[in-house]
Amino acid sequence: MKRKDRRTSSIANVVLAGLMQHLCTPRFCLCTMGIALVCILSSHEIIQAAILYPDFKLFSSLKQFEQCLVFDRYKAVMIAMAAGAGGCGIAADFHTGRMREILGRISLKQYINSSLCVSAFCCVLAVCLGFLVGAVILLPIFPLRVAGGDMPIARQFGELAKGDMAVLYLLLLGVNFALSAMPPIIIGMILTVFCPSAY
Repeated sequence: MKRKDRRTSSIANVVLAGLMQHLCTPRFCLCTMGIALVCILSSHEIIQAAILYPDFKLFSSLKQFEQCLVFDRYKAVMIAMAAGAGGCGIAADFHTGRMREILGRISLKQYINSSLCVSAFCCVLAVCLGFLVGAVILLPIFPLRVAGGDMPIARQFGELAKGDMAVLYLLLLGVNFALSAMPPIIIGMILTVFCPSAY
């Protein structure tokens, strides 16, 4: 096997190990459930109104999640939860001693790039799963899709929110929001490099 092929397979193995390290922790599950809980709690007034006035058809969980992301005071909590789902890989590698093994197989630049990719994927996955869990929990109270003449905030994909593809629109919201949470993750990674014993 050529040296370049060995490096490529080592990078793939590091990415897979990083994914397993992030996804198989209780922290990932707690952050995902925390995102779902924040989405539900941020729309508690609308949930009360939907229960009191069940014939009023303008309520939708998709619209509430959108407003939670744009206007709500809970957005900072959701960003912290999303960052917690994917931001502790370098610190865990440093504390377990795996960093020396990994850097023996791949370069530092490849390790940082693979760690960023794994963190971004875990962050996006946690937010999307949290949104889906929140929407499923709210499904008995009001539907997912936007009803009537009400338009979603992101008008480019507005037809998705009204039709049968409302889940796809919810996932697009999750991906967009999760990628906006990447700067705190990168800042956390930088802090773990400069002060590794503090995290």
